[in-house]
Amino acid sequence: MKEKKPTNPGGFSMNLDMEELKAQEVPIDPTLSPSPSPPPSQPPPKKKTKKKNENPEINGNGGRIVFTLISLGFIFWFPVVFCKVCFQVNWIGFPIGIALVSYCIPYFMVSVPEVCGLLTINLKNSELRAYGTGVHFRYPWEQVKKGNFINMRLITKTVEEDYPTANGPVLKVKWSFQYRPTLEGLVRYIAVDESTINDGFVHIGSSFFGSQLINRSAEENKANVKELEEKLQASFEDDRFIDDRELARNIEDLYGVNLIEVSLAIVDYEDNYQKVKTSEAVAEKIKDIASNLKEGDISYKDAKNLALIINGDVKKHVQEVEGEGGKALAGLLMAMANAKSGGGKKK
Repeated sequence: MKEKKPTNPGGFSMNLDMEELKAQEVPIDPTLSPSPSPPPSQPPPKKKTKKKNENPEINGNGGRIVFTLISLGFIFWFPVVFCKVCFQVNWIGFPIGIALVSYCIPYFMVSVPEVCGLLTINLKNSELRAYGTGVHFRYPWEQVKKGNFINMRLITKTVEEDYPTANGPVLKVKWSFQYRPTLEGLVRYIAVDESTINDGFVHIGSSFFGSQLINRSAEENKANVKELEEKLQASFEDDRFIDDRELARNIEDLYGVNLIEVSLAIVDYEDNYQKVKTSEAVAEKIKDIASNLKEGDISYKDAKNLALIINGDVKKHVQEVEGEGGKALAGLLMAMANAKSGGGKKK
């Protein structure tokens, strides 16, 4: 008998040809895009680290606090234990310990007044350390001197200078700047004199005005005061130098100060030129008064009053008009009126 080939329960032959299997494969549509591959695993986000505080007053205070508590505790308990062991007395050691702690506290703590800064000197390594307003812990070897308490109030400096312009007239410029020392820059601030800081700021302002005003006429400079002020402020921000560590810094970093404000108050003609312009305007006005007097538009008394007011002599107005000065002024006005008309005929 022939053996029957085994069949599966569904009636399909287990011995299929490979060509039949290929024929049964479903064709892939080329228009269909392949399924996107899963995105590559991204590294976990970095934890943000807190920026180290650059304030020298805050960094390292923990060690000073611990050192102070341990030292003062030892100073307090030493006489208590000593009296107990040597004299078998407890109570006498406590007042001695309190007195010693009270005496030693100024060597472990320091109080800085309002709007002031303090620079202590480390006698071990000659390091300067800044402390702001308030009570602070310190090491006993950090020396405190009266001269190292630094005033941190706002300092204002006003500058008045004259500069030439493109069309000749000299302009009077009045500007000012305000600054105060910073706690972070106190080590650099104590190394320079206040006059040195002022001269440095004035030099930047003078260089700016000297190069800017000469490029325009006096009238244009007077009409663009706001623009000049903005450029002046930008000149302080753009002024950079390279320090010993080859880092670009501005003048504030150099002196350890914070420049609060730079303002331009006045841009006007120089005093002598202003007097000349005023004299010309007064002369022109007196000519107009003389012309009106000649035409009969105003009376003699009104002409004299106007002339005195224009000359700024208002206080002696009545005396001059009623006295000999009034007659002289009236004669001057009549002479000017006759000269303008080519000379009058005497009646």
